[in-house]
This record gives sequence, structure tokens and C-alpha cells, in this order.
Amino acid sequence: MNDKKKCLFCGDLCDAERFATRTCWVYQCKNCEQYIVFDFFKPFTTKILSAMYYYLLHNKRENKTLCFCHDTTGTSNIDEHYAYVDTKTLENIYPKTLNEKIDMVMLNLSTKIKNLGDDFFIPHIQETSEYEKVSLFYHIFFVDDSNANAWEFWKQVYEVIRILEEYDYIRRIQALRDSEKNGFSYSFTAKGWKHINDLQSKSKEIPQAFIAMWFSPEMESARANIINAIKDCGYVPVIIDDKEHNNQIVPEIFFEIQRSKFIVADLTGHRNGVYYEAGYAQALGKEVIMTCKNNNFEERHFDVAQKNTICWMDENDLYNRILKRIESTVGKRNGGSAKI
Repeated sequence: MNDKKKCLFCGDLCDAERFATRTCWVYQCKNCEQYIVFDFFKPFTTKILSAMYYYLLHNKRENKTLCFCHDTTGTSNIDEHYAYVDTKTLENIYPKTLNEKIDMVMLNLSTKIKNLGDDFFIPHIQETSEYEKVSLFYHIFFVDDSNANAWEFWKQVYEVIRILEEYDYIRRIQALRDSEKNGFSYSFTAKGWKHINDLQSKSKEIPQAFIAMWFSPEMESARANIINAIKDCGYVPVIIDDKEHNNQIVPEIFFEIQRSKFIVADLTGHRNGVYYEAGYAQALGKEVIMTCKNNNFEERHFDVAQKNTICWMDENDLYNRILKRIESTVGKRNGGSAKI
């Protein structure tokens, strides 16, 4: 049964359908498209909502609906039409430095200013009652919710706009609606268009790491520990479940590897696909962290035998070894120290 609920991002009323068997709501917004939110995925904060909106804008999976949940454990095989995103992943997406925030705001704006001549209207908020109407701006500009004062939220929006103007990424233009509404319209400068092009060509939508491994029930615990180690270093793990490698899945694998900061390839089971994906990442100049369980270690293919490979004893050992290897070769993002 369809209902009407406020979109979590833009605040407009949208169609919402209750999935009682899944304890979640399916939102269908004309502005933000379709997404699913599980009941346990609460409470919301401005930071989490900003990261959700960013993921929704830049990380759509073909023929998949984004599902926001508290924990992705056990969700991988529920439905192949859904892409599950958990709280830890969203915390890692949120920008850690000013430069990261500026780049991510620019990528957000690029979904609103798509062509030459397009502009983006920024209203002037004068009354407290108007704040709720512009919540979308909080998410576009990554407003920090550590201060609960609504006026402080809006001041942060203005400050980011000022910085973008000082960087010469945006410019104020005269639009017809500006005389009718209280605000200003903005578009990208030549420098802004170039910066957007550079960001998109480098595929820096999110700081992610690709996982290549054998997808077998006996590897479930290892899989969870690899995912947790990557998350705890401040990166977003991307893992594509074991499917037939036909023309539909291979381009998606290549796409995710291309825009990943690094790849973790677990050789346990010696699956040809894992070697294939690790080799592709190596050819692209990506950092490749190889691991293998001790009882399979001597069976590594000869062409990677000389590469420094983590030989792990159990799943806890795997977690700790990957954590240390990421810290030493790629860098942690949690404190803004990663080598971005």
C-alpha cells in the first residue's frame, strides 16, 4: 500500500511503500529517485544523511536499488536487485578534510549544473520557518550537525559558497528568477568546469577499496574481517558476489577496480577470477594487498610467488594483518592521514 512521506533528502512529499516482511520503507521521490531505508537505520544525523545523498547521486548500481541499513552482515544474498549500504560505510564517505569536502560539494553541484548555461539557485533564509524547506542544501554542502542551531547550519552553506567563489570554481550570475525570489544563482567558471572534469576522470566519487576473493560459505568469516579492516581504516569496501562472469558483470568489476584506491585480493582457494582482478588492478598501478590462508599458501601461482603476501592463520589474524598493511602502504583515512 502506497503512502505519502517526506523524502529524507529534499523534504518533498513522495510515494512510500511499506515492506512489512523486510521492516523497511521504499521511497520513490521525483527528485531523488528510489531508495530503501530499513527501520533499524536510525537515528539520522545531518552527516549520515549527507553521505546517503552523496552515495545516491554518485554510486548508483545498474538495475539495483540502494538499501540503507545499520549493518550489511547477512544481506549479500538476500536479493541481487538491491545494493546494501551500512552506517560505517556512510561514516567513511563523509569528507575528512576541507579539500575533500570542496571536491565532493563540486561533484554534488555537477549533478545540478550539468550543461553550459545551467545554474543553481541559493536562497537567502530570513525566517526560522524556512529552514525545513531547504534541508536539501545541508546535504549538498555537507553541513556538520555538531551544532544543533539551524542558523549555524545555514551559515555553513554560505561559507562553503564563499570558499568556492574564492577558489574561482563558481560565479554568481543574473537569472530571471533572482528578481522574483530572495537569493542568487550560481554557475561554474571555466576553472570550475575543468576541476569537475578532472575529478570525474579520476573517478574519486568515494574513497573505496575493491575486494577480490573466493565466495564460499567457508570464507564468510574471512570476508567479514576483510570488510571490517577496510572500514576501520576509513575506506568503503566494494565486493561483487560470485556470479557468472558474462558481459554484464565484467564491466562492473572493471569499473569498480578503476575507481578504487587499492584492492585486497585473497588467494585462498586459488580462483582464476581473483588472480585476473588482481592482475588488472596491478596493471592500472593500484596498490594490491594479497592475502592467503596458511594451508593454501604454498599453492600460490608462480607468477605471484615473489610478491609480499600476507599468510594468515585465522580470521582475527587476517583482520589485524590487513589493518597494519593498509596503514603502512595506503594510509588510514580516519584522521585525514591517508595518501589521497
